[in-house]
Amino acid sequence: MFYKFHKQSGTFANNSVRKLSKSLNTKKIGHSGILDPLASGLMIVATDFETKLLEFIDNKNKTYIATCLFGYTNDSLDTDLPLIQIDTPKITKEMFEEAIQKAKAFKTQIPPIYSAKKIDGKKAYEYARNNEKVELRPQQIEVYKYQLLNFDYSKQEAKVLIEVSEGTYIRTLLNDTAKLVNSCCVMSSLVRTKIGEIELDNLSENQTQKIDFWDLISMPTIKLMPDMFIKLSNGNPIQLNTKMPNTKALMINSLGLVASVGEIKENIFYPKKTALERIL
Repeated sequence: MFYKFHKQSGTFANNSVRKLSKSLNTKKIGHSGILDPLASGLMIVATDFETKLLEFIDNKNKTYIATCLFGYTNDSLDTDLPLIQIDTPKITKEMFEEAIQKAKAFKTQIPPIYSAKKIDGKKAYEYARNNEKVELRPQQIEVYKYQLLNFDYSKQEAKVLIEVSEGTYIRTLLNDTAKLVNSCCVMSSLVRTKIGEIELDNLSENQTQKIDFWDLISMPTIKLMPDMFIKLSNGNPIQLNTKMPNTKALMINSLGLVASVGEIKENIFYPKKTALERIL
C-alpha cells in the first residue's frame, strides 16, 4: 500500500517512519524522500511490495511553505544550530520581491554542509560534525514557483511558497535569494505541502491516508494471464501477444494489484521485481 504521511517538525524522518511501521502493522516500509528534522509536512510512504515501486513514482516536483529570518547565518542555514547575527542592512518587501524574481532563474545551487548529500560515500553532515572541510559541488535545480506570502519588516522575516525540482535545498535557495540584496538568512520553518500531484491537504501531524496507486505512477500495464504464472514465478521473460513499445511496464494480477515491474523489449516482458504471492 501507499500512504501519505504528515511528519511532525522536530523529529527525524526515519524514526517517524519506523514508528509508523508499528501502527501499520508491517515490517517492510519505505519512503520516497526524507525531510529535515526542522521540517514538517508531506512524505509518501509505502509498505510491503510497494516499497519496490517507490523509485517509479512521480515525485520530481515538490512544493513548500517556508519562513526565513534575515540578518542571521550558520553552517546549517536553519535554526537547528545556534544563530550568528550578521551586520547587514534591513531589507524591504519590495527588495525581496525583486530578488525572488531573479531567483526564479536559478539553475544551480551548492548544497549546505549540514545535509545528507553524499561525498565519497559519506554524508556531508558527518564531515561537518567532525570539523572536516569538504568541497560540495553545484547541482542542477529548477524553480517552478516562488511567491512571497508575507513580509514583516520589523522582524525581518518572510514567508514564501516555493515549488522546485527534486533535491533542491530550500534553505540554500532562500539564502541565495537573500544574497541578491546583500543580506543573508536562515530558514526558521518549512512545511512540504505537495509531492508531484499528491497534496498534504488537511492531514493532521503523524497521521496517514491511503493513496491510490494510479495517482502516483503512470506506466503501461500488462494483464497477468494464467499461462504466464510459471514463467513469472521463475523470473523468466514473457512473450507478449499484444504489440507494445519498448518501455518500463507493470504486470497487474486479477485483483488489480501490481504483481511485477519490468521492462518491455521487442515485445518481450523482462521482470525485474516480482511479488510471488501476487501471481494469481
